Amino acid sequence: MPHTFAQNQRSFLFKALPAIALGASILACVSPDGGGGVPPGEVAPWDVRGNYALEYDNKLTITLNVGGVERRATANGPDEIVDLGTYMGEPLKLDLGEYCAREEVVCPSEALWDEISISQQDVQTKFDAHIINVIDNTNRDLPAGQRAGVIGGFVNHKDLDRFVLGIDGQSASEGDCGALAISLAAGRFQREGEHTEEVTFYKDAEGKVCDPEVVTEGCDEEHTRDQLVIPPDGAIIGIADGKVGIGWLGACAFGPVVAGATLTIETGFHGTRTGDFDPPEFTPIEMPDVPDQDVFVEDDMGEESMDMDMGVAEEED
Repeated sequence: MPHTFAQNQRSFLFKALPAIALGASILACVSPDGGGGVPPGEVAPWDVRGNYALEYDNKLTITLNVGGVERRATANGPDEIVDLGTYMGEPLKLDLGEYCAREEVVCPSEALWDEISISQQDVQTKFDAHIINVIDNTNRDLPAGQRAGVIGGFVNHKDLDRFVLGIDGQSASEGDCGALAISLAAGRFQREGEHTEEVTFYKDAEGKVCDPEVVTEGCDEEHTRDQLVIPPDGAIIGIADGKVGIGWLGACAFGPVVAGATLTIETGFHGTRTGDFDPPEFTPIEMPDVPDQDVFVEDDMGEESMDMDMGVAEEED
């Protein structure tokens, strides 16, 4: 089921995952210079540890895949009612406030805590990717013996410090309302000094991106776009481009009439680094191997694929 579910998604979050998953698969490989430690008192450029405050944009995308057809609606808040049409004569309206208030349902804005600490495994060594743990930092006065909640994931330093977190374990339900394993959060760590520059690129008569120095004929349609430039040694100041997507069996929201359907709700978030790593008591999560990259691959990656090829975001030398 997870493979089919992933292939049927058309949202930004799920399209972005192939590069993130592929990058994280190099977790065990040190960087080309052989890695190395960090002198005492200095912060490594790959160190993303810290305390962060998160904010959600609550611009929701709701997608129902039923009968092989994808239905989509948007909402500008967590309390709206969205209309996904009808199926087999039954109306498919979803009251987001009521749905997300159910004890067995964890919606995107509940998947990550408003205040978090982020730990990083083997931070003293320069790897291309590191395991990270996101820790609930909303309650620091835990009863004796109780540990804070934790979500595990990976950060890929070779891909603009993008990260991915598996959040299916946050669900309180094992039935139709349990979050599917594809439920994820993703984003990138933001660095001080980031800025955009206007760059020129070219397309051929078919609208495909080309290089006029390689293709001498027909590569003459000039375009410009803003490109994000990231200083690789800039201090981490927050989290950008965050997305959380949760998936359930459609029956959780609409009952047996949509048996076999999948429902996803997705929203964006950003974070601000508020201080050094200072978590409550927690038990680290040992991450399993990264799933095979084709779990996340779609046949047509569309504009996002072109953006990656063009290097819409790049690191300064």
